[in-house]
Amino acid sequence: MSPVICDNAALSALAEIDHLNLLPLLFPVITVTESVRQEATHLRAPAALRQFMLQQPEWLAVEADPVPLHPITEGLEDRESSSITLAWENRADSLLVLDDLRARKAASALQLPHTGLVSILGHMAKEEFTDYDQAILNLRETGFHVSPTIVGMVRKRHCL
Repeated sequence: MSPVICDNAALSALAEIDHLNLLPLLFPVITVTESVRQEATHLRAPAALRQFMLQQPEWLAVEADPVPLHPITEGLEDRESSSITLAWENRADSLLVLDDLRARKAASALQLPHTGLVSILGHMAKEEFTDYDQAILNLRETGFHVSPTIVGMVRKRHCL
């Protein structure tokens, strides 16, 4: 099974819009690194995400941060660096979920398959697990930056 490696931003936003429970409908197992787990359980993390991570469902796998981190990730946050490095180590068949622009550029430079939160919501809507427009509205209400261009591209790609 191909690992789906998720950064904290997508998990946090999905928790805030009450969509974390939909992830295993798309991906049977989500993998996070220890750095992502630590950030997700920090007191500054959204309460819904902290509670979710502390309960750690069966479909969530936590892996140790890879050592050494890939040099291309220098200057990124630990959670992003560890996620990208883990995806690099599994590059033959991994999918990386991240939204930070610098992290996405690093993943692209390494030619790692990656996607973002809006695309994940598009997949959920296409499978009729959620209403795309409502999910995007809820996401914007959390303060998560959502590019209208990306929203439109995902809508077109998934015929929503």
